Amino acid sequence: MHHPACWSRTSGRHLAADLGRLGALMVWHDPSIDAWSVFVLGTQQTGFMTAAAAQAAAIRMAREQLEDALRKLAELAVTDSIQSGLDCTGKPALT
Repeated sequence: MHHPACWSRTSGRHLAADLGRLGALMVWHDPSIDAWSVFVLGTQQTGFMTAAAAQAAAIRMAREQLEDALRKLAELAVTDSIQSGLDCTGKPALT
Protein backbone atom coordinates (compact mmCIF):
# COMPACT_ATOMS: atom_id res chain seq x y z
CA MET A 1 0.00 0.00 0.00
CA HIS A 2 1.35 3.42 -0.96
CA HIS A 3 1.77 5.95 1.84
CA PRO A 4 2.44 9.57 0.90
CA ALA A 5 5.75 10.99 2.06
CA CYS A 6 5.52 13.50 4.85
CA TRP A 7 7.75 15.03 7.48
CA SER A 8 7.44 13.59 10.98
CA ARG A 9 9.05 14.74 14.19
CA THR A 10 11.26 11.96 15.56
CA SER A 11 12.44 13.95 18.61
CA GLY A 12 12.50 17.50 19.89
CA ARG A 13 15.22 18.48 17.41
CA HIS A 14 14.82 15.95 14.58
CA LEU A 15 12.49 15.67 11.58
CA ALA A 16 12.50 12.88 9.00
CA ALA A 17 10.72 12.00 5.78
CA ASP A 18 10.68 8.32 4.79
CA LEU A 19 11.24 7.74 1.07
CA GLY A 20 10.69 4.01 1.22
CA ARG A 21 13.39 1.92 -0.43
CA LEU A 22 15.39 5.05 -1.32
CA GLY A 23 16.02 5.94 2.31
CA ALA A 24 15.10 9.00 4.30
CA LEU A 25 15.59 12.74 4.44
CA MET A 26 16.70 13.88 7.90
CA VAL A 27 16.74 17.40 9.34
CA TRP A 28 17.95 18.33 12.80
CA HIS A 29 18.82 21.36 14.91
CA ASP A 30 22.35 21.63 16.29
CA PRO A 31 22.23 23.96 19.30
CA SER A 32 26.04 24.26 19.45
CA ILE A 33 26.01 26.25 16.19
CA ASP A 34 22.36 27.33 16.40
CA ALA A 35 21.69 26.05 12.87
CA TRP A 36 19.75 23.30 11.14
CA SER A 37 21.45 20.50 9.19
CA VAL A 38 20.25 18.00 6.60
CA PHE A 39 21.28 14.48 5.64
CA VAL A 40 20.07 13.33 2.23
CA LEU A 41 20.97 10.04 0.57
CA GLY A 42 24.52 10.06 1.95
CA THR A 43 25.18 13.82 1.77
CA GLN A 44 25.19 16.18 4.74
CA GLN A 45 24.87 19.97 4.65
CA THR A 46 24.64 22.39 7.57
CA GLY A 47 24.03 26.05 8.31
CA PHE A 48 20.30 26.54 7.69
CA MET A 49 18.63 29.15 9.85
CA THR A 50 15.18 27.51 10.02
CA ALA A 51 13.71 24.03 9.86
CA ALA A 52 11.71 25.08 6.79
CA ALA A 53 14.88 26.17 4.97
CA ALA A 54 16.56 22.88 5.86
CA GLN A 55 13.54 20.88 4.68
CA ALA A 56 13.45 22.76 1.36
CA ALA A 57 17.18 22.14 0.90
CA ALA A 58 16.75 18.45 1.70
CA ILE A 59 14.05 18.10 -0.97
CA ARG A 60 16.16 20.03 -3.51
CA MET A 61 19.26 17.92 -2.75
CA ALA A 62 17.31 14.66 -3.06
CA ARG A 63 15.79 15.77 -6.37
CA GLU A 64 19.23 16.74 -7.75
CA GLN A 65 20.77 13.43 -6.69
CA LEU A 66 17.91 11.41 -8.16
CA GLU A 67 17.94 13.37 -11.44
CA ASP A 68 21.70 12.75 -11.69
CA ALA A 69 21.13 9.02 -11.09
CA LEU A 70 18.44 8.93 -13.80
CA ARG A 71 20.81 10.63 -16.28
CA LYS A 72 23.48 8.02 -15.50
CA LEU A 73 20.98 5.19 -15.95
CA ALA A 74 19.97 6.63 -19.32
CA GLU A 75 23.63 6.76 -20.35
CA LEU A 76 24.04 3.14 -19.29
CA ALA A 77 21.00 2.13 -21.32
CA VAL A 78 22.43 3.77 -24.43
CA THR A 79 25.87 2.23 -23.86
CA ASP A 80 24.42 -1.21 -23.18
CA SER A 81 22.23 -1.10 -26.29
CA ILE A 82 25.17 -0.08 -28.47
CA GLN A 83 27.39 -2.80 -27.02
CA SER A 84 24.67 -5.44 -27.32
CA GLY A 85 23.79 -4.55 -30.90
CA LEU A 86 20.26 -3.52 -29.94
CA ASP A 87 18.60 -0.19 -30.48
CA CYS A 88 17.10 1.82 -27.61
CA THR A 89 13.85 -0.19 -27.87
CA GLY A 90 15.67 -3.52 -27.49
CA LYS A 91 15.32 -4.53 -31.14
CA PRO A 92 18.33 -5.50 -33.26
CA ALA A 93 20.06 -2.36 -34.52
CA LEU A 94 20.27 -1.80 -38.25
CA THR A 95 23.86 -1.92 -39.41
